[in-house]
Amino acid sequence: MRDSAVTRRGFLSLVGAGALAGCSTLENATEEDVPEINTYGLPDIEDGEEPATPVPPTVPVDIEAAYLDEGRSRTTELLSTLPTALGPDDIPNGHVRGHLTTAAADARSNLDEALRSPTDLSALQSLRQAREHARYAAEGWAFVTEGRTVPSSGSSAARSSRRPVRSARDTSTSARTRSGPPSSTR
Repeated sequence: MRDSAVTRRGFLSLVGAGALAGCSTLENATEEDVPEINTYGLPDIEDGEEPATPVPPTVPVDIEAAYLDEGRSRTTELLSTLPTALGPDDIPNGHVRGHLTTAAADARSNLDEALRSPTDLSALQSLRQAREHARYAAEGWAFVTEGRTVPSSGSSAARSSRRPVRSARDTSTSARTRSGPPSSTR
């Protein structure tokens, strides 16, 4: 059984590692060395609230205002296909109705967030999420009103729609193969 006391070899290796790390001098920390933080100058953050980043995210290219306008108009166009209130008369299945109303509400809130964004990049990200939620709600409503169905597996439309999914899956698989599974230790 090994004793837990520090050996001379262990002590010397600890001192050597400390010296290599730049900790070879032992300075005497005094009250004068401690920086003072003015707590009144710090912003107030409520519990559960994310603090705002001091530097907003940017990209090295300009994002055209016309591109942002197209995203806003596409989201608004998709949301305009929905009735103002999806009730039980419109969609009897409460679970489906809940998903569609949540998606529409999320699209509207992301659209509002894009208008308040401090940078074009954050506006672009919010618009992407808004379009995603609006498209989900609009397609769900089209499924209810127009009776849209998933194409049968033998149709040419089904085969052509599987092709991009298959290529994306292959790309994802090859990327995982190169980098290894996320839980692997190296």
